[in-house]
Amino acid sequence: MNIVTEYNSWYIIFCLILGFLYSFFLYRNDKKFNNLEKWKINIMRTLRFLSASFLFFLLLNPMIKTVNKIIEKPIIIFATDNSESIIINKDSSFYKNEYQKNIENFLKSFSEDFDIKTYNFGEKLKKGLAFDFSEKQTNYTEFFNSLKNKFFNRNVGALVIASDGIYNKGSNPIYAASNINFPIYTIAMGDTSVKKDIILSKVKANEIAFIGNEFPLQIFVKAKELKNEITNLEIFHKKKVVFSKEININSNDFLEKININLKAENKGLQNFHLRLSKNSEEISFKNNFKNLVIDVIDNQQKILILANSPHPDISAIKKAIELNPNYKIKVSLISDFKGQIENYNLLILHQIPTITNSATDLLKKISKIDIPIMFILNSHSNLKQINNLQFGLNINNKNQNFEEVQAHFNNKFNLFKVNEEIIKFFEKAPPFISPFGDYKINASTNVLCFQKIKNIKTEKPLIFFNNISDKKIGFITGEGIWRWRMFDFMENQNHNLFNELINKLIQFNSLKINKDNFNVKAKKLFNENEAIIFDAQVYNESFESDNSQDVNIEIVNSDGKNFNFIFDKSQDFYHLNIGYFPVGTYTYNANVEIGKKIYKKTGKFTVLSVNIESKNTNANHKILYQLAENHKGKMFQKTELENLKAEIEKNKNLVAIAYSEKSLQDLIYLKWIFFIVLIIISTEWFLRKYLGTY
Repeated sequence: MNIVTEYNSWYIIFCLILGFLYSFFLYRNDKKFNNLEKWKINIMRTLRFLSASFLFFLLLNPMIKTVNKIIEKPIIIFATDNSESIIINKDSSFYKNEYQKNIENFLKSFSEDFDIKTYNFGEKLKKGLAFDFSEKQTNYTEFFNSLKNKFFNRNVGALVIASDGIYNKGSNPIYAASNINFPIYTIAMGDTSVKKDIILSKVKANEIAFIGNEFPLQIFVKAKELKNEITNLEIFHKKKVVFSKEININSNDFLEKININLKAENKGLQNFHLRLSKNSEEISFKNNFKNLVIDVIDNQQKILILANSPHPDISAIKKAIELNPNYKIKVSLISDFKGQIENYNLLILHQIPTITNSATDLLKKISKIDIPIMFILNSHSNLKQINNLQFGLNINNKNQNFEEVQAHFNNKFNLFKVNEEIIKFFEKAPPFISPFGDYKINASTNVLCFQKIKNIKTEKPLIFFNNISDKKIGFITGEGIWRWRMFDFMENQNHNLFNELINKLIQFNSLKINKDNFNVKAKKLFNENEAIIFDAQVYNESFESDNSQDVNIEIVNSDGKNFNFIFDKSQDFYHLNIGYFPVGTYTYNANVEIGKKIYKKTGKFTVLSVNIESKNTNANHKILYQLAENHKGKMFQKTELENLKAEIEKNKNLVAIAYSEKSLQDLIYLKWIFFIVLIIISTEWFLRKYLGTY
C-alpha cells in the first residue's frame, strides 16, 4: 500500500514550504505572543504547520493505492442429474438412500485443495445438491450455457456430471458442450439394460376443435421385451369410456400407430384420459397413461365470399382459407345468395359492385351492420360507386383503363408480422391487373403493399386496410392473385407462402375490434413445470389505457379451494406470475373497479402432467462416455468414486492461480483523515484560547 497523487511528488515539498511559511509568519509578527514562553509558541506553530501543509497536500488529489495478492484454488464443479428418469429403474432405492451419502463424502475429500461448487439440473441449472429426483425434463443445452456464463474466465479445473445421459429437451449434449473448455468427468447413473415396459409414447391432436365436429387423434404405443402379451387402450371422458381397443404386442421392440376420431360434444376445455392396461412385469406404470385437453369452441369464424361471376381468384383464396380449421367458408354468386350476411364474421366481395350490377341493396345493408369487409377489385368493378361508399379509397379512373402492377412491401406496415420469405415473394410474384388512375387514401390507412409499375415503385396502394367507425375494411386493388398461388408452387413446390399470406389477411380483417374496458389474457393449457402467467389491460370511459386501480383475481381449483392474487402494474398494463400449480383444471374470476362500475372476467385453464422422463428409461452411457472423451476426461461408474478422485488429483493442470488486484481510493474521502485534521486544528484553537492569545 502506498500514496500516489495526480501530480509529481515534488509538489509535496511546496506544500510543506507553504505550510511552514504560513505558520512561521502567523506566529512571528503577532504581538499577542510576546509574553508566552517560546516552547508554547512552537507547539502552536507546529500544529498550524501540520494542518496547513496537509490541507495544501489534499489539493494534489492524493490517493491510496492498494495491491492485494489473491490466490484462487482450482474450481471443481459437481452437477447431479435430478430428473425423474434416474429412479425409474431397479436401483431406485440406492439413489434415494446411499447415493446422497456417497456423493457428500466424495465432495468432502476435495474441500481442502479445491473450491467445490455444487449444482443440480433438470430443465434448468440450480445451485446446490438435490436428491429428490423431481425434475420433469432434462435440458443439457440450458445446463452448459448456464455454466459457461457463470464461470467465464474463472479457474475451473474440472466439471463432474453425475447423470444417466438421457435428455429430452434442447440439443444433443455432445454439441451443447462444444464451447466448454475445461475437462469433463462423468459418473454413469441409471440402467442401460432394456427393461420390460409398455409406453403410451405420444398423442397427436389439434388443441382446438369445434363443437359438433369430429377431431382426429394419433396415438403411438410402444412395448419392450413383452412379445405375445396384450394391453388394452382406453380413452375416458368424464369418467366414461369413449374408445377402447385391444393391442396385441407381436415383437420385443413393438410400435403401433393408432388413428381414431372422437366427437366434440361439449363446449370448453375437455379433458381426456388415455390409459394402457398394466402388465405385472413392467418396470414402471408412469408411462402407461396420458392426459389430453381439447378446447372445444362454438365460434368458428364464418367467411362469405360473394362474387359477381366465377373467377380463379376465388378458388385460390378459398383453398387457402379451407386449410385453417378456425374458418368455415362459403362461396356464392351474388345472384344465388339467399342467406343473411349478419351470420358471417367476414364478407369478401369480389368484383362487387360492377358496372352492370350495382348491388345497391347489399351495399346499403353492409354499411349499417358491424361486419368486416374485404373488397377485391377487377376490370368489371364500378369504381365510381366504390368511391361513393367512403370506405377510405378514391380512384380517379375516367376511361375505365387498367394496367399490370407488381407488389412491393411497405416497410412501415405493422398491423401483423410479415416474414422475410413473404416479402421476397412479393418482389418476384406475377403482376395484378389494377385500375389505372389517381389513388387517394385516408391518412390513417395501413398499406401492406404498394404498386410497382414497370419496375417503378409508386405510392399507389395494392393491399391495404382501413378502420372506418370501428369497422375493418380491406382492399386488394386488382385481380390475379391466383397467379401468386401458381408461382409459389413453381418456386417452392408447395403453396405454403401463399396460404400463409392469405390467412394473415383473413385473420386480421375478420378479428373484431375489442371494445371491452377490461381484458384478461392467459393461455388455456399449461404444463406442470410451466409458470402460470396472466396479462390484463384496463380502459377508462374514454377508452384510454389506465392502470391506476388494482386488478384482483381469484383462482379456484376442482376441490373448491380459493387462491387470491393482485396483479402487478407495469406501465399501462397489468402482469401476474402466480408460479407453478398442481395438475388439474382451474377457473379464475378477475375484477377491477373503473369509476363506479365493477368489471369482471372469468375463464378456465388446465395444468397438464409432464411424463417425458418416463418415456425413455434406458440410460444412455454412450453420451456420457463421449462427453468425457471429447473434453480430456473419463467416465466412471457410480461405484468408482475413489477412482474418479484419484484421476482428478493426478491432473497437473489443476493448480491454484495467483493474481494481483489493484485499487485506488481518494484520501479526502477517508473519515479518519478528517477527524485527525479536525483534532489538530481544534487543539491549536484551544491552546490559543487557553493561553489568552485571543
